Amino acid sequence: MAVNLFPAAVILSVTGSVGYILLKLLAAVSGNHLSQSWRYHGIVAVSLLFVLPVYKLWEFIPVPYSVSPPVISFGGGVEPAFLPGSPAGVDMLTPQPLPTAGIDWGTVLERAAVLWLWVAVSLVLWNVWRLLRYRRLIEQAGNKVNSRLQQIAVEEARLAGIGGDVRLLASPLAQSPMLVGFFRPTILLPSEHLPDGNARFILAHELTHFRRKDLWKKLLFLMVRCAHWFNPIVYLLNRDFSRWLETSCDEQVVSSLDRDQRKEYGRLLIDYAPASQYAGPKLYVSFASCRYKLKRRISIMLNSNKKTRSLLGLVLAIALVVGCLATTALAASVDNDNGTDDFALSALSFRVEQNDIIKAYKCEDTGMVTVVDTSDAEQVTEYTSTLDLSTAVRMDLVSDASDVKTISWDVPFGAKAAATKACSMEAGEKINVTVAISPASSDVQVGIVDSNGAFRYVLAASGSVNHDFSITAHGVYYVCVVNGSSNDVSVAGFVNC
Repeated sequence: MAVNLFPAAVILSVTGSVGYILLKLLAAVSGNHLSQSWRYHGIVAVSLLFVLPVYKLWEFIPVPYSVSPPVISFGGGVEPAFLPGSPAGVDMLTPQPLPTAGIDWGTVLERAAVLWLWVAVSLVLWNVWRLLRYRRLIEQAGNKVNSRLQQIAVEEARLAGIGGDVRLLASPLAQSPMLVGFFRPTILLPSEHLPDGNARFILAHELTHFRRKDLWKKLLFLMVRCAHWFNPIVYLLNRDFSRWLETSCDEQVVSSLDRDQRKEYGRLLIDYAPASQYAGPKLYVSFASCRYKLKRRISIMLNSNKKTRSLLGLVLAIALVVGCLATTALAASVDNDNGTDDFALSALSFRVEQNDIIKAYKCEDTGMVTVVDTSDAEQVTEYTSTLDLSTAVRMDLVSDASDVKTISWDVPFGAKAAATKACSMEAGEKINVTVAISPASSDVQVGIVDSNGAFRYVLAASGSVNHDFSITAHGVYYVCVVNGSSNDVSVAGFVNC
């Protein structure tokens, strides 16, 4: 499972990283003309590229033509798989021993995938444990606030467009006012003894987080960090999200305030700023940041624009979408680019035993690549019987400029099929038949029959045949397939005569 998931995780990581870099470039070019809210929504959108395989959507876009998938098969009981089309013409690769030295990339990939999955699962479990532990401490240490604060919370919730009751608790665990809880959101206050003005600012801030469902977005970013722990870009992504999460919330809260009220809001941020960064779980949103982050946050709040200029925001949004679509298109091409014959043949080298020999055949007419294990070809037993050609189903044998002819037959169960074209042979020559049979477990006889009905054949072993039939007398010979199984079979390959 890890080996299958890891390449997808790498593609998602690269796609998301490119989207993040593009967002940062757009933010840098726009300068102070880009609102914090635009940055916040932009980085949330980019984070989805790390978890959603958007590049897969390109597979559903129709193309003006379609190509039938070619077949690849080889000995050892392996079912046919599919590969992309091959170059023009027919090419038979000279049998070569497979390489036995160098880096085993298959093993490297497998170990890297296992390490990635082990670390990702460990990070998820660790964060879940910390969250549950922190929640239990909150429930034990939290106390209900007085009715005055509760009434202010109801009024602020109504102004923010939030229906229902707002849960408030006073807890010594809260270094600063914060919003916690996914299914039962709760605002934690360090103390219930707050002046009304301060309480309104604080509650307006936390209720904005509540309305925007920022806790769920923080959970999304935590999952991104766990799944893509190996990517340094992800940590920059989380840092910017945490910053823009708060600055965009400040921007919304102070959008209707004058300069003096904004200064009062900034003073409140300083008063409630914790001296150091809290080391507990990060699945909360706090009113105030650590003191070393406050200077930038207050400066942005005091000078923030109420909104990005409409034209600028639209242009940048279009640029971000186009850039992300281009990135996903590239990722889709990489994901589907297991389509070269060289890649396919190199992949087979991990699945063929040492010192075995393989042959590969490629044909433009069918777009088919056939790879057959020939190391045990001399051990195939040849049988002889008689066959009435008049009762055989005649099927095409496609010829080209070379001596290689192509077979692509569907033979019904219990039937026998013979080629419509004969091979004219002299004594001492050979007819080579190299085919793949699917299903591989089918009972199939593959051979040649002369004009007198003498049928020489071999049994299909493990779904493939690669056999040379030696010719003892001048005459014409037809390739023939007898399906002795209880199911239809597909026979694909080549005849060299």
